[in-house]
Formats: sequence, structure tokens, C-alpha cells
Amino acid sequence: MTKPPLWPAHLHHFCLDTPQIDVVVPWYETHLELDSGKLADGAVWLSGRQRNIVFRPADEKAFGYVAYALADADQLARLDADLAAKDVARSDIRSPVFADGQIAILDTDGKCFVFGLPVRAETDTPDRLPGRLQHLGICTTDMDSLIAFFTGTIGFRASDIVKNDDGGVSACFLRSDHEHHDLALFAASSSRFDHQCYETTCWNDIRDWGDHFAAQHTEIEWGAARHGAGNNLFIFVRDPDGNPVELSAELETRDFDAAPGEWKTEPRTLNLWGSAWTRD
Repeated sequence: MTKPPLWPAHLHHFCLDTPQIDVVVPWYETHLELDSGKLADGAVWLSGRQRNIVFRPADEKAFGYVAYALADADQLARLDADLAAKDVARSDIRSPVFADGQIAILDTDGKCFVFGLPVRAETDTPDRLPGRLQHLGICTTDMDSLIAFFTGTIGFRASDIVKNDDGGVSACFLRSDHEHHDLALFAASSSRFDHQCYETTCWNDIRDWGDHFAAQHTEIEWGAARHGAGNNLFIFVRDPDGNPVELSAELETRDFDAAPGEWKTEPRTLNLWGSAWTRD
């Protein structure tokens, strides 16, 4: 099977709007050990070696955009031509973390996805606590259209699909490289940002992150546990805006041609060890 121009791409950063940027930024500086730098219009770029976030001040919290890094300018040009041929809707949004020439598109829910090349190369200095930005979760009211858009139009591959008893899809885990998923879709009552996840190197890293959060007097709200789909270990905390932040280890990988697995909508799919969060 011929790989699409998107392949491979990796999640590089994302942007959220927040009504309390003076609270959120210090939280991420301490909890995720990120350095901050001011951008235009009051926005802030929080960065580590392998994790980057942009926060913009706003009246209400909201999803801004998701940004994927490509290998080089040639891949970016091929993707641009492919998306133009498919008449994919474009956005005027530009990420300050990517160089000129980036591509910004809108999905079927109107969310912005940016593809480009980072303005700053990854440093050789490791983060004290390993945690590479690995995937984001988003909620949708129209799962079928969103899955068709990302797999049929953009070039993502489905790794696992979660179905209700009536056959309706409640969750879908998509990949743009060898890892099980870097984009998770969840059926819900509204289209919105769901969660962010950082992949560590091993179970001991999860322990160290847990101790780090404890030192900040921040409660682990879910976990330690193991997802069924993806098979990864995890813990969850929440930032001051209520956004779930996941630390993960041992996420499965998939070959490009691997067919998607199928799971039932039940707690075991999200947590092999016990109970699971539900989404309204």
C-alpha cells in the first residue's frame, strides 16, 4: 500500500485558549517543567526538549490548534499539493513555533490542524523527567465524518476502533507514524479538546512523575492503570483549567499496513485494571 504524503508526521505542539493565563503558565512551568517565552498578543510558548504548548489569553477556555511536524520541506510541499487536490478547507491560523510555509487546515468540526517545520531544533539536553508530547484527544458530535476525514482525506491510519452494541463508534485511535495513536477521537455531546498525553520511557518514569506531582500537592485523578486499546500504562492529573494531562508508558506500535483492532464500549477498553472515565 502506498503511503500518503502525510506519512510520517509526529505531534509537535498544540495551542489552547485560557481565561487565566497567569495561573495556567506557572502551573505548566512547575508541573511539566517547561520554560516559558512571551509571544505576540499575550500568548506564551511553553517548551521542553520534547514537549511544547502555546497558551493564548481568552475570555473562555477553548481549543486553538494542533500542530504536526514533517520531515522536511519536500514532504511539506507534497502534502500541500495533496490537500489542494482534495480541496481541503484552509485556515489563516499560523503557529509561531513553525517556520514560514506551514499548512493550516480545518477538519469537519472546524478544528485547526497545522503541518510544518519547527523553528527551533530539539536540543541534546534531556528533560529531567522524560515526557515526549505523544497524543491529543478531541471530542466530536460526528464521529463518522471525522474518522472519514482523517483516514480517507488526510492520511491517518486507524489503530483501534471502539464500538457500541448498536455498531456506533464511541472512540477511534489514529496514527500518523509507527506509534499506536497520536490522535484520539471520542464521541461526545460537543466538539471540544479532551486531553493531552506525554510518553515516558518506562514504568519507573510514571513513578517519578507521580512523586513529582505529589511534591506539588497535585492529586492523581485516574491511575495508575493500563489502557486496553494501546496497552499503555498511565496516570492523569488536571491543570487549573480542568484539562486532563496524561503521563503514559509502553504504548504499542503498529506497522503502516496493520488492520485496525475492534473493542467494545466498556470500562475494560479504557482501563484493563478497573474503572474508566466517561465523557458526556
